[in-house]
Amino acid sequence: HDGRVVQGLLVEDDPQVVVLRDGAGQTVALEREAIEERRVLPRSLMPEGQLAPLSDVQVRDLFAYLRTAQPVVD
Repeated sequence: HDGRVVQGLLVEDDPQVVVLRDGAGQTVALEREAIEERRVLPRSLMPEGQLAPLSDVQVRDLFAYLRTAQPVVD
């Protein structure tokens, strides 16, 4: 209703509320009835070219770390 565009990862989706987590790790709860349009984006939230300065070994190490790290707890 207020014209905002909200983008993030889907955390919760029930008949009353949709909860997203944005790129900064903040959660945003939206009343379902207040959502005018909902779309799934075909691209990642990660900015383009973010991995470009890394070598292949560094990229592999980063993804290995991300697979083993503990999740962020609210």
